[in-house]
Amino acid sequence: SKETGIVHISTGDLFRKEMADETELGKSIKDKMDKGELISDDITVELLKKNLPESFILDGFPRTLNQAEMFKEISDIDLVVDIDVSDETVIERTLARRICRKCGAIYGLNIKPNQEGVCDKCGGELYQRDDDNEKTIKDRLEVYNNQTKPLLDFYKDKLVRIDGNRTVDPILQDILKTLKEKSLYM
Repeated sequence: SKETGIVHISTGDLFRKEMADETELGKSIKDKMDKGELISDDITVELLKKNLPESFILDGFPRTLNQAEMFKEISDIDLVVDIDVSDETVIERTLARRICRKCGAIYGLNIKPNQEGVCDKCGGELYQRDDDNEKTIKDRLEVYNNQTKPLLDFYKDKLVRIDGNRTVDPILQDILKTLKEKSLYM
């Protein structure tokens, strides 16, 4: 998003905003997220409809075949990028993830702050999300394998796989190269 100027839409961010606003919906979302469960398709699609610009990069959606079918009623998807990462790497990276409370900057295994627990960008406190624990991560991976992985076949004509077991920069460069090849970014 920073490189292309295309708006980044994260369903997780939309969910966390609802939770931070302590809405009834937010309380329901928190309970499900803490258990590693998926949020209902109707809620997810409704939140997206309210927050979807003309041009966008989706992150965390769709996660089920039903969501993909529902999304076809809202918008078209030009390209699906599968950042292919081993389960072991997902667990290791997520357990190491820290987020700035002020600006939302993300740190981890390969992106460390200059000072432990302090954001380089704004000086805010770094924290670990409650749902970034091994049990919830493993539950999420099981949900992914059972419910999300079938989307790879659904989007096979729009799918590009990128090796995600590398550091951020080569992954980003591969994605940008793909976007240019598909004329989705200049």
